[in-house]
Amino acid sequence: MRPSTKEPGPSYSHTRERLVQAIPPRVICSLTCGGRECRYEGPEGWSEKQQAIRGLYSSWVTEEILATSRPSTRLMKEHKITDQFHRYAIRSVISAQQPWEHPHCGDPLDPQSGFSYRPQDFMDSGISFYSFGLPDFGVVPVPRILDAVKVIAFALREGRVAIHCHAGLGRTGVLIACYLVYACRVCAADAIRFVRLRRPGSIQTASQLSRVHEFAMFLSSQWPVFPCTPPCITRFTLSQYLIRQRHLLHGQEARCFRHLPKPVVVTCRRLVQLAGGRRGCGGPWVQLEREAAHKLLRQVIIRAAKEPSNICEFQPACEDDENEQEQAARRRRAMLKTQISYDTGILQLLLTGSTVVENGSSGMPSFDVKHSQHSQTRAGNYDTNGEDMAEQIPLMTPQHILCVAEALADVNEPDNETCQKVQILQRLLNEEGAWAAVSTESNPKVLSTLLWDWLYQLKEPVLTLEDVNLFCDGDWREHLKRLNRCQGETLCCLLQCVSKLPSLLPQMEEMVIIRLVRALTQLPTNAQELPSNIISRLHTVVSEIRVQGVSAMGVRR
Repeated sequence: MRPSTKEPGPSYSHTRERLVQAIPPRVICSLTCGGRECRYEGPEGWSEKQQAIRGLYSSWVTEEILATSRPSTRLMKEHKITDQFHRYAIRSVISAQQPWEHPHCGDPLDPQSGFSYRPQDFMDSGISFYSFGLPDFGVVPVPRILDAVKVIAFALREGRVAIHCHAGLGRTGVLIACYLVYACRVCAADAIRFVRLRRPGSIQTASQLSRVHEFAMFLSSQWPVFPCTPPCITRFTLSQYLIRQRHLLHGQEARCFRHLPKPVVVTCRRLVQLAGGRRGCGGPWVQLEREAAHKLLRQVIIRAAKEPSNICEFQPACEDDENEQEQAARRRRAMLKTQISYDTGILQLLLTGSTVVENGSSGMPSFDVKHSQHSQTRAGNYDTNGEDMAEQIPLMTPQHILCVAEALADVNEPDNETCQKVQILQRLLNEEGAWAAVSTESNPKVLSTLLWDWLYQLKEPVLTLEDVNLFCDGDWREHLKRLNRCQGETLCCLLQCVSKLPSLLPQMEEMVIIRLVRALTQLPTNAQELPSNIISRLHTVVSEIRVQGVSAMGVRR
């Protein structure tokens, strides 16, 4: 994150902040808002430009996020707020208010919900409602802010989001600024400045400003994936990394990666894709589109911090006559016009609009047991005729598999170009969370070097040789349960990756397994040879996984 030269300050003085927190609610409503004539409870005091949604004091902070004053039942009926929300594809309303607050402002509160409207009215019209009660003019701990930000991120996957408190300035501004820090990895000062440019008067008190900065500092300590790559941080263990990962992930991704490190899963998944000859199918379209959108918004925020007068206007078009496919196509065309300097593989995927999503609880592609057995049988009868191989193994050629196997086995030392590419990827992952760059990387040597580097940079090895011996001694499924959950699932993820390389010569598969064990135990590549019983036993385990499709999740369930 790049800090700006001039830090934004609070719009409320320290004295005023303490005063509003000490005065009774009835007096606050009269002094600061106008009581029953509250200027935030209707459109009378605002120009059309200040009403992105007619009837509400509202502004588009980004193309996807609307900051607004609180609606009321009367305003919803008079100005057909829910209809307007649907026209702008607003699928979620997030309230930062606490029930029964500002009871003397505007219309009476709903006696059942304690809000100025009935949340059920939104839900009945197909708009999701989320409530994160934050104290007026105050703050809550960083973990609660993080929970709210994750909900915003989840809601944005369904459509646009409207966020409100009372006026849609203080608490609303805090949530939006923290979301921008979380999603775009901008510094707190730039996020605050950007929100204020789009919504003047936002983030009012010193405590609110401080909380955004504290939130950004917390996230910056959780982002690094490679501890030995700038910005350098203290090295972490596998368990410590998984805790950091849980702070950042949400939804389905958080559930899939609960006990699995994302660097291992994403890299293994991409290597399996390359082994299958699928060089252009780097990952789900939605994930790549989202990452590209965050990168573009990050550039807009940083540019706005330097040149506030040149900030762009966000005014999403109404989508009355568009179906979901037309909306997606329009957004995709707009995304491509931005000329984001992204990897060629990502742009290729954006252009083709691939929506392939890999299955499997571990993040690995789904495995067809029958196809595996069929492929192995044919591989056993394979001669050197290229035409026969093309007929025997559809979408899989020996060259694809061999390239990936040689890369994993470290048959050749990585050259300078490969090392430079790995360093660039490590820096991008640390600074931007650019997982799409890994999902579209087409060089197996770069990916395998990235994978082994991550395992070697951990503070402690994932496994000790004693752990490996225990795993290989007898029934490996039973011994797997004696390992920590994260150890067992990481080991099985890597073994599953090896199992996706059928028809390898035994010597080549042995080299891959040896390299895998050395990385997991952090043994140097020139260390003494591993015991032969370990290698032969792991051969057997890989063969069982290849045939039966056994994964760590299946064994530990």
